Amino acid sequence: MSFLLKTVERLVDRHIRDDILTTYPLHSNQHAYQASKSTDSALHILVGRIEKALNNKGYALEVFLDIEGAFNNASPGSLLHVLRARTVSSTIVWWIDSMLSSKIASTNSGDINMEVHMTKGFPQGGVLLALMWILTADGLLQALNSVGYFAQGH
Repeated sequence: MSFLLKTVERLVDRHIRDDILTTYPLHSNQHAYQASKSTDSALHILVGRIEKALNNKGYALEVFLDIEGAFNNASPGSLLHVLRARTVSSTIVWWIDSMLSSKIASTNSGDINMEVHMTKGFPQGGVLLALMWILTADGLLQALNSVGYFAQGH
């Protein structure tokens, strides 16, 4: 079953990256988990902005966001909203929703068994983990863009 799930996840990943994201690309400030982008490319842009401000005798203000336990605390609802906004097919959105909403953590010790229904976070080790995160983070970047944050050259 694990092999089948990972195969379907790979197909969904390829479909979203190769089809959906070519029509609805990620925000230009999104550098995580993408070909030709990395921490180095993000730092290069940052240094360029700082140098430009210094050369113009101006100021540079940058905001850094470090989300503790990002994968474990991510909101499945945020991801589903981004998927729908990018016109991902309802079947794929339903499948991802089902995968995220049916997570159960279980443990046992002797005769004691415990199960907890997980309501947030993304499955660790899944093929779609990186894509789910960048889409969720991109939703935040797009929201910042819609209120004009990036229009000021931030």
